[in-house]
This record gives sequence, structure tokens and C-alpha cells, in this order.
Amino acid sequence: MRGLRGLSNSARSILGSESLSDKGVEYAQSEFDALSVFDCGPVYGLDRRCLLSPWSYDGFHNELGSEYCFCWGRRSSSDGIDAFALSHVILDEAHLLKFGVAPEVRRQGVGERLMRYCIDEFRQMAVRQVVLEVRRSNRPARTFYHKIGFVAISVRRGYYGPEDGHPQESEDAILYSLTL
Repeated sequence: MRGLRGLSNSARSILGSESLSDKGVEYAQSEFDALSVFDCGPVYGLDRRCLLSPWSYDGFHNELGSEYCFCWGRRSSSDGIDAFALSHVILDEAHLLKFGVAPEVRRQGVGERLMRYCIDEFRQMAVRQVVLEVRRSNRPARTFYHKIGFVAISVRRGYYGPEDGHPQESEDAILYSLTL
């Protein structure tokens, strides 16, 4: 199992509090992989299938090649990706830019295990805060992030525009934060 359990006491004290995987949600170390620019096609495909505002292929290619980008995912049995999380890490802050789970594996704990895996990885990088934005209307995502421990800290008015595939003229984003 992954997390802080296998680390020495001195490593635990450097990294801070217990791993969230120590709080009841377990994942096999081999369940998730670091994704790279070579995974651009499957990640792009999943993003188009499950998110309202998909990025372009070039957008993913550029992000996955960035030194600040960290992306993890779960490979499906069909040589694709059925869950992914893409973030930027700068100094002690991670900004979760994209998080997607294929519809056919939702409500099976995959998303929660992936998020807890990411949080454990962030802790190992000495990240102290994780932030993300969610559409005000996306109640399932807001409930999910709240369950993980994220707290709403502000509203970004009109953050999502009609060009983002939403029928409304614009929509607010709720900014969430998780202190590690």
C-alpha cells in the first residue's frame, strides 16, 4: 500500500500529518501511474467524454510536457485511461486543473482513490495547499470535493463563459482549498 505508512518517523515528521489513505480509503500502489505526453491521446479522449469544458489536444500536449505539470491516471483494460488528475505544482501549492473519471467506472470509488493518491503524492512533494475551481452548478463534484476535505474559500464570478460549452451566458466558479 502507498502512503506515509512505509516511511520512517523522520520522513513522516518532514511530510506532516498522516496520509489520507491511512484514513480508510486504500489503493494499490500499482493502481495509478504517472502520465506523460505519451498519454496525451487517451487523456484527451477521456476529457472530451466526461467534462463539460474539454481542452484541445494541443492544450493537453503542452501541459503534459510542462515541468510544473503532474498528471496521474488509471489505465483501463482497453489500453486507455479511465481516470486522470492533472495539476500544476509550484513551490508548496498544487492547483488541480482537471479531474475526470469515465462514466462507466463512476460510483465505484475510483475517483476518491485517485484523489487520495494525488494528495499523498503532493505531500511527498512538500505541497501544503491544493486548490481547484468547480462550476457552481456541478453539485456532484462539489459534494465529492467536500467529502475529501476541501473547503469553499471564494467565488470567481463569471469564470466560465458560454464558450466553455455551457448554455448559460456565464457561470461562477467556486474556489476550493485543501490544507495538507
